[in-house]
Amino acid sequence: MGKLRSLLKGIIPENILSKIPSSYDIIGDTIVIELPTSIRDYWRSIGEILCKLHKHVKTVYVKVSGVKGDYRIREVTPVYGVVKHYTIHKEYGVKMVVNVPNVYFNPSLGYEHHRVANLVDEGETVYDMFSGVGGFSLHIACRRNVTVYASDINPHAILCLTLSTLINKLKGCIIPILGDAKIIASYLVRSVDRVIMNLPEKSHEYLGYALKCLREDGGIIHYYHFDYSISSFLKHFIASISTYGGRLVKIVHTRKVLEVAPYKYLYVVDAYVIPNF
Repeated sequence: MGKLRSLLKGIIPENILSKIPSSYDIIGDTIVIELPTSIRDYWRSIGEILCKLHKHVKTVYVKVSGVKGDYRIREVTPVYGVVKHYTIHKEYGVKMVVNVPNVYFNPSLGYEHHRVANLVDEGETVYDMFSGVGGFSLHIACRRNVTVYASDINPHAILCLTLSTLINKLKGCIIPILGDAKIIASYLVRSVDRVIMNLPEKSHEYLGYALKCLREDGGIIHYYHFDYSISSFLKHFIASISTYGGRLVKIVHTRKVLEVAPYKYLYVVDAYVIPNF
């Protein structure tokens, strides 16, 4: 970021430089950056310098809203470069089609996609309840001969995932499904070995449905949730499992994935759970 500010010197006023954020998202050949509206007159100049700094970047968007709505997307506006929606983002050799203005995508989750994929065994059946463009699903199917059911309520996300299955060499099979996970789960009762629950704002509302999908002898749940401490997060998870009729056999792993606000974090727990109903 220091290099960006140095390149902007002489182009925008000195007192504006301190308002340039310290980070931004690079998604394929697209940058998405959060800039205050008070410096709107300089958005294009900042976008131009970003493209010079990152030679492969063709489009720069500015965020103009927070994450909102059922699709969890931000409103963005193009400020420099080619006006286009689609890009191809790569993580650990996996290619993902992303419709930047119309889907939720966080490039900071690349390691988490990779981590979970490496835990999956050959022959598993996996349910990715809130797949988005398929970060988890694609990593898994590129590495393992498995069946992945991937559902999302955003048609743009499901289209991106479907396109991504065509440009990757998959070892497994991904079945993209447009629909509410609560409904999809009713078709997968007692049929999956692993459930991925990356909808941290509402994951607790779907935990009972995830439990119904697990085989009678149990399976792994990857449960994501926002909280302020690891102890509070685990207390919430353990209580929720009990509330929905599950038996917690083992907490395999837990980690702080990323910081989303001051003192507020995205946590994940990998847990072996048996449905007791």
